[in-house]
Amino acid sequence: MMGLARLRARELETEAMQFAVIDGDARSVDAMAGTDADVALWQRCGGRTVGLVAKGLDRALDFPAAPTVPDGARRGLYAILFADFAGFSRLGEAELPVFAREVMGGVGRVLDRFGEAVLFRNTWGDAVYAVIDAPTTAARIALAMQDALRVLPAGLGLEGTRAGMRIGVHFGPIYRGIDPIVGGELWYGTEVTRTARIEPVTLVGQVYCTQPLAAMLALDDVGDFACDYVGKVRLAKDYGELALYRLSRRSD
Repeated sequence: MMGLARLRARELETEAMQFAVIDGDARSVDAMAGTDADVALWQRCGGRTVGLVAKGLDRALDFPAAPTVPDGARRGLYAILFADFAGFSRLGEAELPVFAREVMGGVGRVLDRFGEAVLFRNTWGDAVYAVIDAPTTAARIALAMQDALRVLPAGLGLEGTRAGMRIGVHFGPIYRGIDPIVGGELWYGTEVTRTARIEPVTLVGQVYCTQPLAAMLALDDVGDFACDYVGKVRLAKDYGELALYRLSRRSD
């Protein structure tokens, strides 16, 4: 919500400000949530807070029980990246080794550069799936992938055709567990499936991101990225509509 407020403020060319209802009692800013934790987060991100003092607040609240996570699984917030290569189906048998070495090899080298920030990676055919520890890092990885493929290798035989990577990036909750089929690590959930439906509707050579990821970039206020609103786009495989943004560097 803080990131969405900053996105909206940019549209209106004004400042997003935080109003906090407080009772004056100091509590830990290291907590996962709560007014003091929210104020601390906003101020760490360079925001301005106006405190509204209210005495005698009733804190004897009944909260619902926390949802249980399935045995053997963990859940957390991560950045999710899906990419595929438009034009892959036009490649012949002789071009596939060139594609694997030059195109997918280039993507692999980009992921390697970011080291342990890439928590998980997988590929099949021309598709790439990665889980990344932070939205800002995911944005840098996606744009670096497009940079690496700005000029396609001549050996693919795709000159004069519309070919290149389409990348979708999202931020949301993911389950992390063990794949019961192959025995390796498995990262899964509704938000993973949603991200996979973004890249097929992304323009070739572009990076589209969701509103949650754009909001997190706005909250971090790194200043390196521009998120231009594309609109509500109908996702692939009848997965509904989603507000999407075109991700780019401000220097571009």
